[in-house]
Amino acid sequence: VTIRTADTDHITVNYADTAEKPLYTISVEDGLLRIQTESLDKIGGRIVPRLSNRDLVITLPQKQYQNVSVALTVGTLSVEGVKAAQLTTKGTVNSVELSGIQADQLNAVSAMGKVTPRDSRIGNAEIEGNVGGVTVENVTASERLTVSSVVGKFSLDDVTAYELIVLSTLGRISWENVEAPYSTQASIF
Repeated sequence: VTIRTADTDHITVNYADTAEKPLYTISVEDGLLRIQTESLDKIGGRIVPRLSNRDLVITLPQKQYQNVSVALTVGTLSVEGVKAAQLTTKGTVNSVELSGIQADQLNAVSAMGKVTPRDSRIGNAEIEGNVGGVTVENVTASERLTVSSVVGKFSLDDVTAYELIVLSTLGRISWENVEAPYSTQASIF
């Protein structure tokens, strides 16, 4: 799933459809765009999404949003060029890639997968790559940047923050060109 912005006045959703039945149900209610998978198969008594080309691109108008919240269960989630007061991304088994974003508050989490914010400007941020690690590249946080992982590699490159907190249980941490007047690092291994 890719969410990006463009010089347009409307939201577009592009994906490969099938002749059998639609892959997604798309609705808008009270300012909430909801996209749910509709093509399901029964395998071994369990209902699972049908395997097919599931690339989905959501294009938003270029503007400042109050709240953008995205949740994806499986797959790569990519958010590009979005400006929001509050930006939240949640992944279960997937990588989360953020590029060119501007947010007053960023919360980016992946339970199993790598989280990679790059080329972005934020106020406060909480970035969690629980099992998979975190890579932060060319990011400026005007306030607090908290980066955490239970298992996985940390990489911070060209990062500036007023306060930097790095929490790791198992994994290697590498730093290059990191500036933070206040910083805390905690890890077990």
